[in-house]
Amino acid sequence: MQQRSGNVNRLSISPSNSHGTRIALRHGTQRREDGIVKKQKPESLYSMHSLRLRSESGFTLSELLVVVAIIGILAAIAIPQVAGYRKRGYETQVRSDLRNAVAAQEAYFANALTYKAGAMSSGTPTGYNQTSGVAMTATVVSNTFQLTGTHALCSGVNWTYSSGNGLIAGPAAGCP
Repeated sequence: MQQRSGNVNRLSISPSNSHGTRIALRHGTQRREDGIVKKQKPESLYSMHSLRLRSESGFTLSELLVVVAIIGILAAIAIPQVAGYRKRGYETQVRSDLRNAVAAQEAYFANALTYKAGAMSSGTPTGYNQTSGVAMTATVVSNTFQLTGTHALCSGVNWTYSSGNGLIAGPAAGCP
């Protein structure tokens, strides 16, 4: 058996089992004569703790809290924006239906020489395609008409079209 002291690794040859002679190397590994390297169990508590920390993976509580805080901030910003987008979408649907109804009213007038009065629905007058959730009514006064449109999800707000000036008017704030 051969040993050296100091900072140099120990080299020792121990009796072999059925696999041949074992040679002890540094950091708790062993190499057998057939070339296979095996890890030995660490001898000190410190090395056991450091090996355990290296083998564990995951996130610390503080890292998870930072991620949750960031997600909360993004949600606080995004949710009001999405609600605003939906409200503007309702207004756009009503405005689109008003334009569609204007074209249908003018086509109806070309055939009947009068405008269609009352509630409008898909196909009445011919060519009008109603969006779901939008209600449209027409008022006729001596060869002019006024259309009033509302959206079911934007209650209490009306948009109007007058054939006298050709403009769509609605609330300045849009859908509340």
